[in-house]
Amino acid sequence: MEERGRVLIIDDDVAVSQATQRVLERAGFAVSMLDSGFGAVVAVRNWRPDVVLLDVSMPGLNGTSVQKVLASFFEDRGIPAVPVVFWSGLPDSELNALAQGVSAWAISKKTRPDQLVARLDAILENIRTLRRAGGDG
Repeated sequence: MEERGRVLIIDDDVAVSQATQRVLERAGFAVSMLDSGFGAVVAVRNWRPDVVLLDVSMPGLNGTSVQKVLASFFEDRGIPAVPVVFWSGLPDSELNALAQGVSAWAISKKTRPDQLVARLDAILENIRTLRRAGGDG
């Protein structure tokens, strides 16, 4: 099976990360995981995921802070950022508002596994289309 894409999951809930990893790997994604936002820049730089699935509510360094650190890292180097998908159990309206505030995508943790795979496929296709058109995704 051809790899659908590389997904870095950053979530402090290890059980959720592992369950999500199983779903995504069965669907053909390559998956790596971190249990906090600390080390996100190194993981992104070294592993080069196509997308980061980022929990919003984490102790210490929350998802919006991690997204800002990642965006700054790429902006400082003048290279396209790895797209971030906020991943949370927050109400959809709150999650979408957070994502719009930082040009990220959002997926609820309540999303069914098949819908998660479909949403990630659509996001990755959107990113590839933007990059082919000369945008930074």
